[in-house]
Amino acid sequence: MEILEREGKFYLLLSNGELELTEEQVKSRLQKGAVIRNNLQSWIDNFQYKHWLVNSISANPEAFIKSDSFFDDIIRELEQIYNAAYNKLSCGEQMLDFCKKQIERLIKEKDRAALEKDKAFINYHMLCWFRVIIYLQSLTHIYKDIFAG
Repeated sequence: MEILEREGKFYLLLSNGELELTEEQVKSRLQKGAVIRNNLQSWIDNFQYKHWLVNSISANPEAFIKSDSFFDDIIRELEQIYNAAYNKLSCGEQMLDFCKKQIERLIKEKDRAALEKDKAFINYHMLCWFRVIIYLQSLTHIYKDIFAG
């Protein structure tokens, strides 16, 4: 989010032009951005993947549907944090690293899983995390192989 002041007026730069803002709107956006920006590390530190313990998931389709909704929420939240970030490169790298760690944790969990339905659900969650990674890469334009070395 970039806001410019020109000739005593404020403008929000958009991909397809500018939007004129009042001083109150600028203050509100900056305050909201600061809150979101400051919450990135807190979100990463406090994120608990305990919502979907594999042992408690049934084989029914509802669990997969709820997972989709859960990952849609993650994508929306990460996008808001990224858009509000001052250092977008660092923020994007932190988010991609976070997703990588979630996939690595799921790989270890899959090795310990005994039932095929549990392994299938873990595979699905890994695919969901890859979906988040692909979205973040398109958002941040960071296309390096996060799993290399």
